[in-house]
Amino acid sequence: MGEELSRAFTFMREDRQAIGKLLICFIGMVVPLIGWIPVLGYCVTLFRNCIEEKEDDRVLPTWEEFGNYFFKGVSLAAGLALYVIVMIVVVGGVSIVSVLPAGAVMGEGMGMSIVSTAVFFVVSFLSFAVLGSVCSWFSQTLEVSSCFKFYDVGSRIFGLGVPYYALCAASACVSAVGFFLYSSIGGAVGWAVMCCLFTYALIACTYGSARIVNDVYHPVLTDPTDIHIDLDSVPSRTEDAMAGTDEYGNDKHVARSASHWATHRPDTSLTWSTDSDKAIEE
Repeated sequence: MGEELSRAFTFMREDRQAIGKLLICFIGMVVPLIGWIPVLGYCVTLFRNCIEEKEDDRVLPTWEEFGNYFFKGVSLAAGLALYVIVMIVVVGGVSIVSVLPAGAVMGEGMGMSIVSTAVFFVVSFLSFAVLGSVCSWFSQTLEVSSCFKFYDVGSRIFGLGVPYYALCAASACVSAVGFFLYSSIGGAVGWAVMCCLFTYALIACTYGSARIVNDVYHPVLTDPTDIHIDLDSVPSRTEDAMAGTDEYGNDKHVARSASHWATHRPDTSLTWSTDSDKAIEE
């Protein structure tokens, strides 16, 4: 388990272009809401690449298909909206119960930052565990409806077991460190540092959860937008199939368009014979 966990946080070193790819993710995370959408779509593609068992030097997608990532990100955001609302309510309740009383006792200072960071770690762990399961279902099917299959989402959370919990805890630790630095530094610099660490944790958690899901469930990837029609399996409405006899045994007359006669010239031709004229003259 330790080797797989460390691999989730070090796999990107195999990709020579990892710095550029992750830098774009980081820039997206710095911009709230709008910038997060393509990053979500990027993580969906990363998850699917891991399920397809691509090598670590090719598993990080390029940013050439930005529109595709944005579309997937919007779809995933729609599926996560309900969960995010619930998480906000939970965070608000936890803050009222724990953080605000601690702030009244400790005041502003290092002790308050530690309490806030501890609460942030718990919330991050739950977020990675729950939202990670939701994202895995969406990434597998690319259907928003799969995000609302609550039984399947819950079953996957418990079915992935200890390795998944360890991955979520490690990702939450990295995010909590970023939150602590943001609380200590503040301003744009603190926000940039927190976004950088959170981006790193998000990519690592996506990679690690994909490998765990693949080992446990061996999922089959589907894409509802990839519609393929096998023309050989479609019955052909040829003239031979349409021709035949009616219920009285008479031949059916098949209506043909002008283009048919242009491309299908008749095999017989009409000729004019002068034998009858010769017979009259005699």
